[in-house]
Amino acid sequence: MLAPSMIAHLLVQKYPTGMPFHRLEQQFAREGFSLDRGTMARYAEEIGAVLGFIVEAARRETIANAFCLSTDATGVSIQPEPLDDGRRQTCRKGHFFVVLADRDHIFFDYQAKHWPHRRPTPPRRANLQCHAQREPGVDEPHEIDARSKPDSQCPQMCFTG
Repeated sequence: MLAPSMIAHLLVQKYPTGMPFHRLEQQFAREGFSLDRGTMARYAEEIGAVLGFIVEAARRETIANAFCLSTDATGVSIQPEPLDDGRRQTCRKGHFFVVLADRDHIFFDYQAKHWPHRRPTPPRRANLQCHAQREPGVDEPHEIDARSKPDSQCPQMCFTG
């Protein structure tokens, strides 16, 4: 079992620094310490799962209690896995979402499918800023005050909640 400081070192070397686990494995071997990349990957996966729950809880609380939410979506082409016979499938459209809550919480989300007419209900106590797609390829800012108009929704908004 690895010490928390060693796990932190592995994750800092892997993610902010960008060092692959095989290079870390070689570095540790030169220093006389044996730690294989499979073990490093398992620790990174387990820590990612734990942190994922924490981030999701923080996201839910922030979105429920935020005064202002700003969001934007970026469309991306997704290349599906090849068919069994080796032929490639046509690209599909997905979206990466950025949600900024009260200027100090930033969350990212990914939707594998394009939902052009998805209209979620905004939080009752928040201002919601988004980009309404009025024409293909043209984003126009749109803002509502959910406190003064509790049943209003952002038309054709690119928001995931």
